Amino acid sequence: MKRFRDEAGQLTITTDELAKLTLDEANAYYTHGARYEHSGKIYVCNRSSDRGVHRGIQEKVKFTSEDGHNLFFDPDKLGTFLPDIASDGLEIVKVYDVGNSYSRTGMTFWNRAEEINGEYKNIAHIGHDRYVTFYEPLPREIKEKILEFAFSGTPINNAGKPVF
Repeated sequence: MKRFRDEAGQLTITTDELAKLTLDEANAYYTHGARYEHSGKIYVCNRSSDRGVHRGIQEKVKFTSEDGHNLFFDPDKLGTFLPDIASDGLEIVKVYDVGNSYSRTGMTFWNRAEEINGEYKNIAHIGHDRYVTFYEPLPREIKEKILEFAFSGTPINNAGKPVF
């Protein structure tokens, strides 16, 4: 069942209340340059600020598909589109293309669908002691696969096979 909804799938609070409660979460989830899926299309999130004539600095959020289709959103309402909140079919879901490699500190996992300063975004790490650190909330199936590897006893070294 989705958050803030009753058994029938109806919201239990107003959309304005929902937007306020989920603003920080949405800002962390919908990041500039990351890829998202909506209605079968892949979009890149573009967040920018613009100085309005009468309202000062205004933040803008636009999702652009490869074929040039644009979705424009009020940044204060983005939380209403989070996957575990939005009405069915209206979700905007982050795309994960997970890669991993050995480093001297253990196994690092990253999302090839999201870059920060020209580098893939790290999403998790398994230390040599099997301690797992997640750097962001992940879909259940990805988190389970990383945990399965961490507790499998497979050696964490450069001879190990990629997990993804």
